[in-house]
Amino acid sequence: MVNVPATLESRTSKDGNQYYCIVIKITDNVEKLVFLDKAETELIRLTYSSKVKLSSSSASSQN
Repeated sequence: MVNVPATLESRTSKDGNQYYCIVIKITDNVEKLVFLDKAETELIRLTYSSKVKLSSSSASSQN
């Protein structure tokens, strides 16, 4: 098993829409964005409600 640092983030698209994604830090220079739909986001909230804290950032580009 490999532990990889990841965060659940709330971001804003270029069109101004809010979305949620998981940001996986692969190396210091490389991040992988995993885009979540509403059901996946809700499952994470229900499972980790007291542990999950969303961080906000603006998305200037999408990977």
